Amino acid sequence: LAVHTESQSLKRKAGFNLDWKFTQGNPANAQATTFNDAAWAAANIPHSASYDPPTVSGDTGHYKGDCWYRKTFTCPANAQRVFLQFDAAMQTATVFVNGTQIGIHDNSGYTGFCFEISDQLVRGANNCVAVKLNNQKSLEIPPGGVGARPDYCLFSGIYRDVWLLFKDSVYIPYCGQRISTPTVSATSATVRARTMVVNSSTSAQTCQVTVTLRDSSGITVTTQSGQQSIAANSSYEFDMTTSAITNPRLWSPAQPYMYSVLTLVRVGGIVVDSIVEPCGFRSITWSTTQGLVFNGARPQVRGVCASQFMGWIENAVPDSRFAKEVQKIKEMGASSIRCAHYPRSPAFYDACDKLGMLVYVEVPTWGYENPPTMPPAAFWTRLNNCTREMVQVGINHPCIYAWGLYNEAQLDFTAGIRPMIATAKSLDSTRAVSLANNTILPQTTLTDIVGLNYMTSYSNNNFAIINTEFHGNWGFEEIRGSPQDLDTVHANQAWNDWVSVSNAGPRLAGGHLWCYRDYFSSWWQTHQGVVDHLNIPKNSYFLFRRNWTSTAPDFPVSGTATKIDLVADLTTLKADGSDICQLVATLRNAAGACINQQCIITFSISAPASATIFGSPSIAVAGGRAGAILRTTRTPGQITVIATGSCAVTPDTVYLTSSPVAESYYDVPSKIIAPSPMLAADAAARLTITPVAKGFAVRCPAGRDGTLRVFNSQGRVLASFAAKSGATLIVSRESVGSGIVYLVWDNSQQRIVKRLYSVNGVGTMTER
Repeated sequence: LAVHTESQSLKRKAGFNLDWKFTQGNPANAQATTFNDAAWAAANIPHSASYDPPTVSGDTGHYKGDCWYRKTFTCPANAQRVFLQFDAAMQTATVFVNGTQIGIHDNSGYTGFCFEISDQLVRGANNCVAVKLNNQKSLEIPPGGVGARPDYCLFSGIYRDVWLLFKDSVYIPYCGQRISTPTVSATSATVRARTMVVNSSTSAQTCQVTVTLRDSSGITVTTQSGQQSIAANSSYEFDMTTSAITNPRLWSPAQPYMYSVLTLVRVGGIVVDSIVEPCGFRSITWSTTQGLVFNGARPQVRGVCASQFMGWIENAVPDSRFAKEVQKIKEMGASSIRCAHYPRSPAFYDACDKLGMLVYVEVPTWGYENPPTMPPAAFWTRLNNCTREMVQVGINHPCIYAWGLYNEAQLDFTAGIRPMIATAKSLDSTRAVSLANNTILPQTTLTDIVGLNYMTSYSNNNFAIINTEFHGNWGFEEIRGSPQDLDTVHANQAWNDWVSVSNAGPRLAGGHLWCYRDYFSSWWQTHQGVVDHLNIPKNSYFLFRRNWTSTAPDFPVSGTATKIDLVADLTTLKADGSDICQLVATLRNAAGACINQQCIITFSISAPASATIFGSPSIAVAGGRAGAILRTTRTPGQITVIATGSCAVTPDTVYLTSSPVAESYYDVPSKIIAPSPMLAADAAARLTITPVAKGFAVRCPAGRDGTLRVFNSQGRVLASFAAKSGATLIVSRESVGSGIVYLVWDNSQQRIVKRLYSVNGVGTMTER
């Protein structure tokens, strides 16, 4: 049997974001390995092609056209099948490896895609990936339109994560597993896992797939296995449903309890692939009398419409921001986000899963034109592809409760919508599909539920309803720092519209405020959010928060400020060239009230080699606050930020740290398996390992309860057990495969670690 050492063990999924080169335009032969890109700018993903300063409105404030990215990397010598995964890129992406075109993705700039690059790579040597992008609007590419449609800017660049996937000849493909929960109640639940396995080898392979449901601590709840011979160059979908799980912890916005599903694929007893997917137990039904019924109860959906855009960084928002955004929306009192009007990244859905935020996901559309026109056939083909890509990426996330298939159609789109419904249902029959309608048209009756924009009633009683957009009036606009009475008037208009939605009847599930954050439009006003483009709250945010949560508002008031209150919403950052934090400097008086007065706030950084401020560091106060975005460089360091004012106020300081980041394609031991020093002199604190017929027996310490976990060298849990005092637990060799593994026994106070070398088949566990 082959021996895989730690230095040879490849990650299944490796980050590919660092150290790219970038240029605007379309230089000749930029895909060639011999092309000289020394004059190109350094870039780290996520990245925008322009980072242009925000403008009030219009579609002229950001780059449009061709741009190129290039990256050189050394392919591991033992790599077998290699795939290049993009979570999104704007919007026509042509991908080359070592000068060879491997594929074009042009379904939209908002959905992920993956290409195999195995045949173009040179193992153990340098390789060049080149990506050409074009983000110009097209009638044939969703969201479509030229001129006035859509009403949001597409922006540019490789603005979501890029990954390398390393696979053996037998593997689970990209988006190859669908997790569902066929039965859910407070007393019992089941998990169904449909796992696609590809055999790319030249001979048939007998594959075993093991699916393990784990609780939030990684403890095994239940395991299901299946075995199948898969012919050469073919695939097979394993479809397994667990036995009933007693008294499951349910997922909800109030208590977002998360399980996970670990799936191992074995050939000849050796683990050849593994993935971990999220899982949450919640029941969702729609009723013509109660609207949304969630875990057996009728909640009132308190929602906002939100886009990915954030100020000067455009759509190139790093993953670290998503939890901050979701948390701020939750603090406002909202329970649902409508992704208007395009799908979001897997990292965003992860944040919603963990923090407890319902998500209504929508394909990239907008729809309103005057006069309305019928999109061409190519548009509908691509939009159907977008539907498939949207569902594949989001299907395993419990936060998602509905698929939105269009926004504000103005004509009879029945012929285009029907295939999209069929595509969504073929992949996921557990969630409702919807359209966001501001006009009732024939396609309105095709979906499971009816979404209403700026309407609170629908005469067809055969449908449950959800409000997909509301606000105070069509011209609703609030600029942070405008006179307070104006802000309050508009905020009250929006609140009164929410009252109309919430009182419209039981089959209307609730509504989504348009919109959460100011965004940039091709032709529309841009100050409609309850926070501005840097996420700084306006009066309307505080009003909704007060009415939804009873939290006292922090409205700006007149007076004289005495000090600056500087807050950085993240203080530990990654030195990856793209991580950011939001800086907010608030003028306050001695009593702590936010003071609205004229002042210029200047943000200065002690370590300019480690971080920069987007745009000018001097910002005019509006509504008592001034905000800025700090972005890290590739140089780690301790960063001190000082905010000073042109008015007579005491400065304030925050302290940040950016930690070094490096990309590795190899597994390394996780920090979680570091032993606890307090156990060194404790003779009783030891694990006794004894080989047995099918694996090995582990005798746990006496006099203390704990948890025993088996980790691979990447830190992934392969098996876990509740370990009572002195218990002997049997770990099957089949569950851990071969190679270096770690046995970790711990409780809240102590930890014991054993490092073992496992040999499959007839063999022993050798302690090291």
